[in-house]
Amino acid sequence: MARDVTAEKSSTSGPGFFRRFRRFLGASGGATALEFALVIPPFILMTFGILETTLVMFVATQLEASVQSAARQIRTGNVQGATDPLDTFKTLMCQKFELVASCDDQLVIDVRRFDDFQSVDFPPFVDANGQANGNTFTPGAAGDIVLVRVTYNWQIKTPMLGRLLADDGVSRKMLMATAAFRNEPYNGPLN
Repeated sequence: MARDVTAEKSSTSGPGFFRRFRRFLGASGGATALEFALVIPPFILMTFGILETTLVMFVATQLEASVQSAARQIRTGNVQGATDPLDTFKTLMCQKFELVASCDDQLVIDVRRFDDFQSVDFPPFVDANGQANGNTFTPGAAGDIVLVRVTYNWQIKTPMLGRLLADDGVSRKMLMATAAFRNEPYNGPLN
């Protein structure tokens, strides 16, 4: 059985093909569904990006508030009077911060004492991956200058937002809070 090749060619390149193509372009039956399919993915991505950016800012604000509150206990000498000052400071930090984020191994604490404000420097205490590197916990005594720094590694979940917000260009944003102060002239732990 022989096929007519010329008849097949004319059905895709003849005047009937152009009529059907023009009718296809003029049809509006599925236009709304097509427009919705084109618009909804960027809209959803943008919505989740806005929500996650807002959440990152909220967590950063909570981290700052937690550091200020826990640093106040160093300033008054309560942390220094505890049996385990680092554990006490971390517990104070996490009381408020755990309401918004986990206080597990993603929290890095660095507390240093200095003789005066001119000698305060900010040596790195985390590596490029946000892991502890050279951090110390020295809350000092009465009248000492103290620098408290805490970082938290936030994992960005929204696709493509990591390229814009993340410190590593993929999915990790390092949030940091700092407090610098002179310890009060306390005689012992205050309760």
